[in-house]
Amino acid sequence: TDTNATLEQASFTVTQPNLGQAVTGQVTSNGQPVPHALVGLLHSTFHGEFIRAAIADANGNYSIQAAPGEYLVGSLARGHIHGMREHTGTEIVKVASGA
Repeated sequence: TDTNATLEQASFTVTQPNLGQAVTGQVTSNGQPVPHALVGLLHSTFHGEFIRAAIADANGNYSIQAAPGEYLVGSLARGHIHGMREHTGTEIVKVASGA
């Protein structure tokens, strides 16, 4: 149904912070790289609040710039199951200041 609605366009700029440190790694399953997985940093204490993400390369390697803090790292990929569980603190990634 045509409602005679007018579409409007707006421009916006996204500015990424200049962070001097990153969380890097490789997504694997049964010892094999998982290409193009979505890897995300989640806040370690605020119920897994999403912080940042990156797409792994064809070899499963990823790098996500991050501010100093403590994070949980999660990944999603086609054909792989992502399970959420209560964390014990042993899987927390600590990012320190640095360049």
